[in-house]
Amino acid sequence: MRSYIKKLAKILSLTLFCVAASLSVASESVISLDDRIQIFEAWMETTRHTKSLPGIAVGLVHQNRLVYAKGFGATDIISGTPITPDSLFSVASVTKPFTSVAIMQLVQQGMIGLNEPIASVIPELYNLNSPDGEIEKINLFTLLTHTSGLPMNHAYPLNQSSPVIKKLDSLLSGLETQKLLFPPNTREHYSNLGLNIAGIALERLSGMKYSDYVQEKVLSPIGMNNSSFKTEKSENLVTGYTGLLEAGRQPNEFLEIGAAIGLPSAGLKTSVKDLAQFLIWNFATLEGHNSQVLDSETLAYMQRIHWAQLDFVLPSIIQKTVNKFSDSFDIGGAGLGFFRDGSLVMHGGGFDGYLSEIVLDRENEIGIIVLANSSDAPVRINSQYSISANLLEILAPGLADVEIEKHNDYSDYRNIYTEKNFFKYLAIPTNEGINLYDLLASKPMSNPVKLIPTDKKDVFIAPDHAGVYQGEFEVLFLRDMEDQITSMQLQIVILDATLEN
Repeated sequence: MRSYIKKLAKILSLTLFCVAASLSVASESVISLDDRIQIFEAWMETTRHTKSLPGIAVGLVHQNRLVYAKGFGATDIISGTPITPDSLFSVASVTKPFTSVAIMQLVQQGMIGLNEPIASVIPELYNLNSPDGEIEKINLFTLLTHTSGLPMNHAYPLNQSSPVIKKLDSLLSGLETQKLLFPPNTREHYSNLGLNIAGIALERLSGMKYSDYVQEKVLSPIGMNNSSFKTEKSENLVTGYTGLLEAGRQPNEFLEIGAAIGLPSAGLKTSVKDLAQFLIWNFATLEGHNSQVLDSETLAYMQRIHWAQLDFVLPSIIQKTVNKFSDSFDIGGAGLGFFRDGSLVMHGGGFDGYLSEIVLDRENEIGIIVLANSSDAPVRINSQYSISANLLEILAPGLADVEIEKHNDYSDYRNIYTEKNFFKYLAIPTNEGINLYDLLASKPMSNPVKLIPTDKKDVFIAPDHAGVYQGEFEVLFLRDMEDQITSMQLQIVILDATLEN
């Protein structure tokens, strides 16, 4: 009997998926920012529980302010302390944009040229097991675009026994055992070692310790007052967890992994609120309103796609394709400390226990921040169930200053309706009727079920249905003796209302 019920549930799930996916979405309902926040938070909590994620912190920046910030879940599983927008995370490679900004300050000041051989500052690079002519092609441009040819990490393995790097110069030991993977400026290969070498150059040129320089010259002027490169565990630092294992999630005991990888490439600890200040600074600087840290031309140059010099000739048809999509397609380069995906500028970070991402939609001056304390959270904007993508898709359109006139009141139907683990919908009233958002979907906004009222109380239809069942798809809301809505009936499936009225 149990197996029969499971099979029936799967059939119903597929049927209703087909129903929802085939509905006409020609008339887009105008949804307020408050409603969009409810959709996102309901989807976020559903996703977190479905995937058993410990915690997430998110932020949405628009122009010069943080318009939305929220923590979901706990800083650690045992205590259950709630995550907040002030909670500190190890953000791993999201450190790299800050290192790059610091380096470009020196370039802007004329202390070193972007294309000057970095071996003039760090002669130890000649110890690399590579021809001198190739080593002399390594410069700040190739280091910041990951086109230097350097391997991903330094010579010793990254594990619990790895030394914590107290001096960046120690990263130069063992260079004789490593060689360039390819001639500089011919290909892209992500390199933590490359950014660390840029950090060493920063120290030697400025005469300051890397962490002191970035704190004083970048973080403090931007207003990131709670961020640091401290290697010891801070009271406000969330606990990082592995992916979901058979034995459950395990805490990351390697607390100084960022220091082992190298502070310039992975050592920053920061929060949603502080990263919001960084995104706000980006928008202001690009508009020419704030040149205290970096001028607008330099920052814009850093966020361009930069092309490597290929050591072979592309077929003409590919060249035409590359040129046609040159704003979003890159064959060997990146920005300086940033990456591009079409009009979006971004950088992600991750190591055992932590994932992070910042995204800038420069055209609309919208910024996204997502921080997670687990290794398997769907953070990345191009991942399935992407938190970053849903923040952008769900919340950002609500930032437009649109006045929504209320002509009809369907507030009674606002609720989350669920049937065990197979169906979960959020009902949001609109002027036309009700929108049902599938909270188990990877993108709940992509195709909501649009319900319009009939002349019968509590009976709605989804018009223009062309799926498995032909004609109109009917939805019935059920009430108790006190006239409170208790459930929603979709075909033969009844979903219980789960929020208190």
